[in-house]
Amino acid sequence: MYFFLKRLNNNIEPSYNDKANCFSFSEIDYYNGIDDYNRHHSYNPPYYALGQVKGGLEILNSISSILKGEEWFDRKRLDNLYFQKKGFIPGDSESWVYSIIKENFK
Repeated sequence: MYFFLKRLNNNIEPSYNDKANCFSFSEIDYYNGIDDYNRHHSYNPPYYALGQVKGGLEILNSISSILKGEEWFDRKRLDNLYFQKKGFIPGDSESWVYSIIKENFK
Protein backbone atom coordinates (compact mmCIF):
# COMPACT_ATOMS: atom_id res chain seq x y z
CA MET A 1 0.00 0.00 0.00
CA TYR A 2 1.41 3.36 -1.02
CA PHE A 3 0.35 6.78 0.20
CA PHE A 4 0.73 10.03 -1.72
CA LEU A 5 0.45 13.72 -0.99
CA LYS A 6 -0.88 15.74 -3.92
CA ARG A 7 -1.08 19.49 -4.41
CA LEU A 8 -4.35 20.61 -5.95
CA ASN A 9 -4.23 23.06 -8.85
CA ASN A 10 -7.48 25.06 -9.15
CA ASN A 11 -9.22 22.28 -7.18
CA ILE A 12 -8.08 19.69 -9.73
CA GLU A 13 -6.22 16.65 -8.45
CA PRO A 14 -2.97 16.00 -10.33
CA SER A 15 -2.16 12.57 -11.73
CA TYR A 16 0.33 10.29 -10.04
CA ASN A 17 2.70 10.98 -12.95
CA ASP A 18 2.83 14.70 -12.13
CA LYS A 19 6.18 14.64 -10.34
CA ALA A 20 6.02 18.31 -9.38
CA ASN A 21 2.70 18.03 -7.56
CA CYS A 22 2.56 14.42 -6.37
CA PHE A 23 4.93 12.94 -3.79
CA SER A 24 4.81 9.49 -2.25
CA PHE A 25 5.31 9.19 1.50
CA SER A 26 8.58 7.33 0.88
CA GLU A 27 9.79 10.29 -1.23
CA ILE A 28 8.81 12.68 1.55
CA ASP A 29 10.83 10.59 4.00
CA TYR A 30 13.80 10.64 1.63
CA TYR A 31 13.39 14.42 1.28
CA ASN A 32 13.54 14.68 5.09
CA GLY A 33 16.70 12.54 5.25
CA ILE A 34 15.08 9.22 6.22
CA ASP A 35 16.09 6.32 3.98
CA ASP A 36 14.45 3.24 5.49
CA TYR A 37 12.84 0.76 3.09
CA ASN A 38 11.24 -1.21 5.94
CA ARG A 39 9.42 1.88 7.18
CA HIS A 40 7.13 1.73 4.14
CA HIS A 41 7.21 -2.02 3.56
CA SER A 42 6.64 -3.67 6.92
CA TYR A 43 5.59 -7.20 5.98
CA ASN A 44 5.03 -8.63 9.44
CA PRO A 45 1.34 -9.12 10.17
CA PRO A 46 -0.47 -8.07 12.33
CA TYR A 47 1.75 -4.99 12.57
CA TYR A 48 1.58 -4.07 8.89
CA ALA A 49 -1.41 -1.72 9.15
CA LEU A 50 -0.20 -0.25 12.43
CA GLY A 51 3.24 0.42 10.92
CA GLN A 52 1.66 2.16 7.92
CA VAL A 53 -0.48 4.40 10.12
CA LYS A 54 2.36 5.17 12.52
CA GLY A 55 4.78 6.05 9.71
CA GLY A 56 2.16 8.13 7.91
CA LEU A 57 1.37 10.10 11.06
CA GLU A 58 5.08 10.79 11.67
CA ILE A 59 5.46 12.01 8.08
CA LEU A 60 2.42 14.29 8.28
CA ASN A 61 3.67 15.74 11.59
CA SER A 62 7.06 16.48 9.99
CA ILE A 63 5.63 18.59 7.14
CA SER A 64 3.27 20.99 8.88
CA SER A 65 4.38 24.00 6.79
CA ILE A 66 3.62 22.08 3.60
CA LEU A 67 0.21 21.00 4.87
CA LYS A 68 -0.57 24.64 5.75
CA GLY A 69 0.31 25.67 2.19
CA GLU A 70 3.27 27.83 3.19
CA GLU A 71 5.75 25.90 1.03
CA TRP A 72 6.03 22.86 -1.25
CA PHE A 73 8.63 20.21 -2.00
CA ASP A 74 11.49 20.91 -4.37
CA ARG A 75 11.51 18.04 -6.89
CA LYS A 76 14.96 19.00 -8.16
CA ARG A 77 16.42 18.77 -4.63
CA LEU A 78 14.80 15.37 -4.11
CA ASP A 79 16.13 14.07 -7.43
CA ASN A 80 19.62 15.34 -6.62
CA LEU A 81 19.55 13.61 -3.21
CA TYR A 82 18.45 10.36 -4.85
CA PHE A 83 21.03 10.51 -7.65
CA GLN A 84 23.87 11.28 -5.23
CA LYS A 85 22.86 8.29 -3.10
CA LYS A 86 23.09 6.13 -6.22
CA GLY A 87 26.58 7.47 -6.95
CA PHE A 88 25.83 10.03 -9.65
CA ILE A 89 26.90 13.62 -9.06
CA PRO A 90 24.38 15.73 -10.93
CA GLY A 91 25.58 18.43 -13.24
CA ASP A 92 24.38 20.51 -16.10
CA SER A 93 26.29 18.65 -18.80
CA GLU A 94 24.28 15.46 -19.34
CA SER A 95 21.56 13.30 -17.85
CA TRP A 96 22.43 10.48 -15.45
CA VAL A 97 20.86 7.89 -17.78
CA TYR A 98 22.97 9.06 -20.70
CA SER A 99 26.16 8.95 -18.63
CA ILE A 100 25.47 5.34 -17.55
CA ILE A 101 24.73 4.27 -21.13
CA LYS A 102 27.84 6.03 -22.42
CA GLU A 103 30.01 4.41 -19.73
CA ASN A 104 28.69 0.93 -20.51
CA PHE A 105 29.33 1.29 -24.25
CA LYS A 106 32.96 2.46 -23.89
